[in-house]
Amino acid sequence: MKVSVVRLAGVERSVTVEVDAETVAGALEATAREFARGANIPGGYRKPQAKLARVKQMLRKEIAEEATARLVSESLPHALEEQKLKAVGMPRMLNHSTPAAGQVFTYTALVEVSPEIPAPRYKGLAVPVFPVTVSNEDVDEKIEALRKQAARYVPLTEGGLADGCTATISLAPRTPNDDVRTRLARKEAMVYMNEYLCKEPLRTALTGKRVGDRFSVEAPVGAMPLGRGDHGDAAYVWDVEVTTAQVQQLPPADDQFAMQVRGLSSMLALRGDVRDELREEREREARLKADFLLGEALIEENPFDIPHHVVRNVWEDRLDALREGFRRRWGKMSEEAVNQLVEMRSREELDGAYRETALYFIQESIATAEGVSVTDEEVSAKLGELAAQEGVSAEDLRKKAGASGLDSVRAQIRTSKVMKVVESFGVKEDGESVMRRRHAGRQRRGMLRQGHLNRSIRLSRAAVARRNAGRA
Repeated sequence: MKVSVVRLAGVERSVTVEVDAETVAGALEATAREFARGANIPGGYRKPQAKLARVKQMLRKEIAEEATARLVSESLPHALEEQKLKAVGMPRMLNHSTPAAGQVFTYTALVEVSPEIPAPRYKGLAVPVFPVTVSNEDVDEKIEALRKQAARYVPLTEGGLADGCTATISLAPRTPNDDVRTRLARKEAMVYMNEYLCKEPLRTALTGKRVGDRFSVEAPVGAMPLGRGDHGDAAYVWDVEVTTAQVQQLPPADDQFAMQVRGLSSMLALRGDVRDELREEREREARLKADFLLGEALIEENPFDIPHHVVRNVWEDRLDALREGFRRRWGKMSEEAVNQLVEMRSREELDGAYRETALYFIQESIATAEGVSVTDEEVSAKLGELAAQEGVSAEDLRKKAGASGLDSVRAQIRTSKVMKVVESFGVKEDGESVMRRRHAGRQRRGMLRQGHLNRSIRLSRAAVARRNAGRA
């Protein structure tokens, strides 16, 4: 086997492989025998050799096509290994000869290879630090939210309706058209008194009213609680009566409340639990912001040619995940509507795919430079943490995760260790200052990425459209 490589733009390589005639003859013979085993040839050939000869004659084109695929799939990995090329994504065939007995077989494939970052720049970067504080007011606000979650509605006995109350009303439009009146009238329409769920002018008209109060209000159909359906956009004078009214009753913030919401013995214990919870949330948010900014710095400090097909694959995976998320959230949404929502987010997801791919290769180069590795014990420990969070055994989680899931856990640990290495060589700096500086340079970095993004879009639009068409 002879191999020659031509270096093209970026990470693309043109790989030409010449397979010797003996190997070609073997591939053709093996392919023909496979066809003969499954072929139903008229004439009742008793001798296998006669049947094989007939198959070779009748299915010459099909055998050549299958042999081509066999020769490429068997020889290309060895050719890449011989040339020390690490392919990323699927190679694309540029041209090939037709395999024939007694002749060499030659083909040329376009291959994207893993980018080389021999000396990654990761030392001396600004490491963003975001101070985490939790005030008494923050704790009070969270406890108030817990009280609202535990609130119940009781009949309104004092005062009138106000924001936070609920009511049922009967309503009917004043119109000489009996059909319209019947269609729009409601005996029990539920109203939630707030600026989002109760539209004006009905909200203002209901404020201060009590059970049994009757009034009229001029309002368009869309402002009235008529439920789903196309009711038109006409305006009428509506006769309204309040039939029930409830007010939200918050539980007192006492030890009984602490036991009810968290199983704690006192409000003091509840406040401490809430404070710890808020601190953990804010530390997690601070960690995410710091990692994002540090990742942006790594990408800026290490420009390199990114494999377009890898970006495309990551992009399509992100779009698929987004599509599944929309389906779970809005199960009754049509596939066309889901695809429209995904299309609206496609550019944002492409930018994310670019960042994810760039960071992966940079972190891999740092891991190689620093000798970062992940042991089986570390993977087991991480699985134990995840199992405890989900309330299952580590063994059950391991079985559920499978090989791909374990690889994902290992990659997460590796990434975390790499970022800790980068932090150890960095210089701590106020996170808000780093954010302002990054924001100022965002437009320039966006322009540098734009060429890559546009090319990835051109490569991917047709593929995504085909996948969407297949789902329709």
